[in-house]
Amino acid sequence: MREGDLSPRSMLIKPHATWSMREWRINSAMIHGISPAELRAHGVDVIDVYKALVADLTGYIVVSDNEEFDQRWLNRLCEVAGRPVPFQIEELSVVIPGLTARTGVSIDQAVSRFLIAMVSSPHLVRHRAGADAERLLKLLLDSVVAP
Repeated sequence: MREGDLSPRSMLIKPHATWSMREWRINSAMIHGISPAELRAHGVDVIDVYKALVADLTGYIVVSDNEEFDQRWLNRLCEVAGRPVPFQIEELSVVIPGLTARTGVSIDQAVSRFLIAMVSSPHLVRHRAGADAERLLKLLLDSVVAP
């Protein structure tokens, strides 16, 4: 999701033939609500996912609340697609100074508000990228807006 764009986009990724599904354990399937069979049946080819990521995110700072994990999966996707990694995924703290500078809220106040909002917001039953991105962006933006 991009700031100002409140329409999350997400895709299921069809597991590449070289990927072991050992990593998609029963816990992963339960957390995400996605079975390996569903990934194979409804997933999008890695090349098409790569092209969509490049089209949607080139030129933007890409952030995540779990950047190491997400970067690892992006690297794997690019490796099997035979394409270069188009961007590095950053931690949320990278964008907070720029956001607070626009609103006049201090960084300390924004971080404090964000942490409180993260702890007190209801957790999603299913961990899905689009819904998670939407929730994360809303919490972040709400945290840097003056009361």
